[in-house]
Amino acid sequence: MGKKLDYNQKEREKVEAVLQILRKQSSLTVKQVISFYLSL
Repeated sequence: MGKKLDYNQKEREKVEAVLQILRKQSSLTVKQVISFYLSL
């Protein structure tokens, strides 16, 4: 059960990182953001 929590925490951190990049570079397209997110 602890492993699933760790996984969810990592996913959350990924989302936060993507959101921060979005705020800094609002010129990125949605497609670019998705491909960046999937590459993490």
